[in-house]
Amino acid sequence: MVEVRSGSSSAFEEARQANLEEKDEAVRQTALGYGDPGEDNGVIITFGNLGKGVGGSLVADISYDSAAGKFLFHATATFSTDLSGDELRAAAGHEGQHLLDAQSFFATLDHQTGSFDSSKNLTIEQTERNAYLISHRILSITGSNIKYAARGGPVKLGTGVVQKLAERRIEDILKGPHYAHKLTERQIARYAP
Repeated sequence: MVEVRSGSSSAFEEARQANLEEKDEAVRQTALGYGDPGEDNGVIITFGNLGKGVGGSLVADISYDSAAGKFLFHATATFSTDLSGDELRAAAGHEGQHLLDAQSFFATLDHQTGSFDSSKNLTIEQTERNAYLISHRILSITGSNIKYAARGGPVKLGTGVVQKLAERRIEDILKGPHYAHKLTERQIARYAP
């Protein structure tokens, strides 16, 4: 990652390293997507007050550098300053999955023609579903639980929640107060088909 701004770089890197050391390949991939500290890959990590019940957010974009004659990938992952331990680890995995989804789309962009695979530019609903499944996996691995705002009231993901139930709860989260209005938007809006 290019840099960590306004927050605890050591706490984030500790959470990322813990995910990187997991046997679960999907969890490891979410940690790899950030890159190593000091790596110039367009990723910035910040910390701030994101509001009640929001652990993190990721904004990804693509720009064209006419001097270099190529497209550049930019992403900023912001984490709540309230997070630590397993909660930060789950949030790092969650936002890391969003980052992987965006990087997967960017990898399809042809620098010569500007063409791309629109099926890789996931909707908010698709990338959130992926990210909550990763959060659930990390929480299950660490023996933790987190309650998330959902339609009908808070739901728990993590230890003791079987995969099928987690999937149903994620559907309720996506129909809850944080997502209902924007699920069909593309993760990288500028390249929406």
